[in-house]
Amino acid sequence: MVMGLDPTLRPYSTYKITIDYSRTLTKMIEAGKYYQVDEDFTPDNFPAKRRSGVEKIEVVLVHLGYMATTHKVLTELDRHGFRPATLPELLSLGAAKPGLQRKFPIMALGSVWQDPCGDKCAPILYLEGSERYLCLWVNRSGRRWVPEVRFLAVRKQ
Repeated sequence: MVMGLDPTLRPYSTYKITIDYSRTLTKMIEAGKYYQVDEDFTPDNFPAKRRSGVEKIEVVLVHLGYMATTHKVLTELDRHGFRPATLPELLSLGAAKPGLQRKFPIMALGSVWQDPCGDKCAPILYLEGSERYLCLWVNRSGRRWVPEVRFLAVRKQ
């Protein structure tokens, strides 16, 4: 499904994924077979939500196509009826569609961790050389994300 052009939102791609909430964070990360994973992806920093079972959902990759602050991204997602994706949704996409992050970085602003310095960090899938990474990028107020980033989102119900 591709939406029509909008002056503030480029066409987006949708993907159906399956999330197994019974899996631990470690198992979800292992399923993605990343070359390197930021050591701050721990159950203490990203505690599991009280969900269980297996859920099939449709996720959307939103490409703004310009440098945008986190506030602007969240505003645009909301305005178009989306919420930012969570870490389990990002990890499920990374495991199911590993080739996507070879095309562009994919960020999930729905799961943000505050590091010991007080910086908020958002999970992102990206490529360095030919290797796939799962990392945290600092999400400072006023920071502008590079235009290549796709923001993973889910339609609000």
